[in-house]
Amino acid sequence: PMYLYLYNQNSKLQLSPTLEQKIQSELSKMRIQGDIKRFDSEQSLATALINIDKSSTNTLVVIGGDEDLEIVIGQLSKLKEDLAVGYLPLADSSLSRSLNIKDWLSGIQALSQRKIKEIKIYSVGGRYFLSKVTLNFEKNNSKLPIGITTESNLNLNLPLSTLTIENFYGDNFHPAKPLLLTAQKVSDQPSTN
Repeated sequence: PMYLYLYNQNSKLQLSPTLEQKIQSELSKMRIQGDIKRFDSEQSLATALINIDKSSTNTLVVIGGDEDLEIVIGQLSKLKEDLAVGYLPLADSSLSRSLNIKDWLSGIQALSQRKIKEIKIYSVGGRYFLSKVTLNFEKNNSKLPIGITTESNLNLNLPLSTLTIENFYGDNFHPAKPLLLTAQKVSDQPSTN
């Protein structure tokens, strides 16, 4: 396996030089070393993902927190090939616990054993997400309502808004109510409600 490690330079969880050295040392011991590619925006991440060749990389590993993993998952449509995605959490989180990875060290152990847990990801407009995605329609210059049509032909018309789509069922698909849609109207003046 050939690994590419991804770190968001704007992450809430900082990767200090000391911690980076510890992680690199442990990766070398387990013989799963690889370059750490830093990104500072979704655009720079997308550019990096477009250029990945499966002959040199077959596993992407996110170093950071749940938000950083969500950013990477959001950009997976840019990949030309199917790759495995791993996670080295820098802090305890609900996602790391659900994956049975308590910290970066146990993440490295799982990677070295090639432990794979398949999880469902969702897609809205070509953007993937695990649990929540927010679409911001503030820059809709036409000032027309946003129209959404569901698979069962339910038509929703929204004013300029921020739309959040959230999966409350984790990895369990529940066909009756798998997602919650929330729209918040965008206005020039603060709401008094």
